[in-house]
Order: sequence, then structure tokens, then C-alpha cells
Amino acid sequence: MDQPIAAYKEFIDSFVEIRPSVHSRWVKESDFGDLHENAHFNHLLVELTPEQREVLAELLQRSRDSGIHDALVQLDGYTLISPDGVSLPRKPFGYFMHYDWVLRREGEQWDEEDDFEDEDAV
Repeated sequence: MDQPIAAYKEFIDSFVEIRPSVHSRWVKESDFGDLHENAHFNHLLVELTPEQREVLAELLQRSRDSGIHDALVQLDGYTLISPDGVSLPRKPFGYFMHYDWVLRREGEQWDEEDDFEDEDAV
């Protein structure tokens, strides 16, 4: 696999891996821990039905997704370099990073490497 393509895929997939919100999981499964600064959250959670917890957990996950999406939108205009010093291509599959992230988040597979197009190529 082409090194810049591999670095790009790894970069996008790293955001897919960090997607799950721990706060969303806590709302669904337990509480925010027995710390003074979390008492008001835990007080609210004990009042909620399981269905209400699911709705709140989804809201928190969507908020996290929005943050990841917006960060990738902002990064789209920058030249990104992998930790190995590889310059990541722009729109190698015809989409901006945030859209590639959405596709991968939803379980889409990467396009074949021969579909690669580097927007910065001369």
C-alpha cells in the first residue's frame, strides 16, 4: 500500500477508534463516579428512566461526534505530517477528511488504492 495512503487511513481510523464517549457509556451503565464535582450529574441520573438515559447518552455521543467532525473540518486546510514524517494526501478518495471519517464511522470500507487521487498532485 502507498505510504501516504496508509498514513491517511491510519489518521482517519484513529478518530474512529476514539469515537466512543465515556460519558455516554457512564450515563447508560452507571454514574459519573463518587466525586464531589460529579454529584449534580449523578443526582440527575438517578432521576432518569432507562429510556431517558438512552436519549441522554445518544445526545452526549452526538455531541462528541460533532466535536470530532468539526476538528477534522478545521484540519482539512492544513498539510498534515504523520509521526513517521509522511505527508498526508488531501482528499485521496475524493472527499474531505470529515466525510471520510463519517463513512468509516458508519462502517464503510476504504476504496481500493487504485481509486486514489491526490488533490495536491501536479
